[in-house]
Amino acid sequence: MKRAFFLIIISVFFASCSSIKWQPEDDKKLYRKAISRVQEIEPYSNFLKNEKKYIKDLNDAYYQIRWSYIRYLYYDNPKVPKPEKALKKFTESCLRNNLLSKNHKEFYKSANILGFELISDAPTFTVNGNSFRSYRNLTYSTVDRYSQKLDLFMPLNTSGESVPCVIFIHGGGLAVHKRAWMEGHAQYFASNGVAAATIDYRMLNAVDNAVDCVRDTKAAVRWVRANAKRYGINPDQIGASGGSAGAMLSVILATTNSEKVFEGYGGNQSFSSKIQAAAGFATPALTGVRYSWPWTKGEKPDWYDQISPYRFISPDDAPVLLLHGDNDKLVSPLDAKDLCDRFTENNVSCELEFLENKGHVFYMNTKTAHRALMFFKKIFDDSNLKD
Repeated sequence: MKRAFFLIIISVFFASCSSIKWQPEDDKKLYRKAISRVQEIEPYSNFLKNEKKYIKDLNDAYYQIRWSYIRYLYYDNPKVPKPEKALKKFTESCLRNNLLSKNHKEFYKSANILGFELISDAPTFTVNGNSFRSYRNLTYSTVDRYSQKLDLFMPLNTSGESVPCVIFIHGGGLAVHKRAWMEGHAQYFASNGVAAATIDYRMLNAVDNAVDCVRDTKAAVRWVRANAKRYGINPDQIGASGGSAGAMLSVILATTNSEKVFEGYGGNQSFSSKIQAAAGFATPALTGVRYSWPWTKGEKPDWYDQISPYRFISPDDAPVLLLHGDNDKLVSPLDAKDLCDRFTENNVSCELEFLENKGHVFYMNTKTAHRALMFFKKIFDDSNLKD
């Protein structure tokens, strides 16, 4: 009886050992940490789910190929703006080794989403950190068991007074980059007495409708307002700024305070998502008047009219600053003019400046950050006078 029981235990032990997935011999700690991150991302990416569905044989060869992809993006090159090259190499290796079903579009999509979440991207410029304090990886919203994060930069030596806060939103066509891309702007603001946050948001790699991108930015505003007292932020002086698609999202925040459809299901629902000012660099207006991103050819996106800042402008909107290159080939300079004219027609303050001989991405520098800072300080100082 005892011998039979012993044999059962041994067989169970070896059966469990044989089911253990491949792990690298030289960096098991890195591997476990990375896989933990992959599992954290799973509700958003469905990568592990589609792996089981589309990989023909989950053998050692596959796990080694997968580890090369994950390690490259999570440890070796996390500051790439997108995982495209690594993803191509990953899927080609799977196909070459006859591991991946030819009908693999869903697997490719989920691996792409995973890749974007593994990278951190890189700031385009940095600022000396002696004059501000950084708070990293703060969760501001959790939807469907996956959290969006922000980094908060608080100025030092504020004499105990609460300070304004500007939320910086990265561009990239609602499909590329991460929050670190706008970190230089946020650090510049914090070093000059204005708190700033950089945010990630769900992108069109993972969601079908850009409305979800707007909902995340709204949740970020609510989080800042809900946590204002804790960090020393003035809850009545919150702004938003960004470039390209991030500029569009910033201006949408300025124009949709009464639109409940954009509030979404993120946290802090009892707090307002209203902002007091917005600054947009190379801002898509989505007027529908001409071909200009995101309607550059063919049919316009289904969500085009749903998130058009141009269509939502009303007299109670926040004041805006629009900076635009006069040689922008992606987003027409006329978009900025039409947008500003619409604000003016509704008696909303709009400052429009065209930058001579500048194209689309002109704004990744301290000069643009300084111009935006002066705009926000003026708005916030004026609001103090009114109070």
